[in-house]
Amino acid sequence: MATALKQTTIRFNDTYTRSIAEKAAELQGQSLSAFIMSAIREYGENVIRDRTNAMREFGATILSPRDYATLMASMDKPPKQNKTFSEAMKRHKASDIKWK
Repeated sequence: MATALKQTTIRFNDTYTRSIAEKAAELQGQSLSAFIMSAIREYGENVIRDRTNAMREFGATILSPRDYATLMASMDKPPKQNKTFSEAMKRHKASDIKWK
């Protein structure tokens, strides 16, 4: 049984993004549509794989309703930076530790 394909129109909000996409498509020997489709597939597969691996490695975190409400409230209004945190960040920056 054949399925109907949905058609989507993509609008570029800036000329820089469009020019990058057009140049990359040209270098790949693809049409702009084919390039965008392959880029979406590749990026999407990477996101799905990364999230799946993270779930496999760390597992799901289940919060109680109270903990969930606390988490959401802290995201809406994060605590102010205190002196201890500021000093720790200064020491960290001074240590010149490089993270990948």
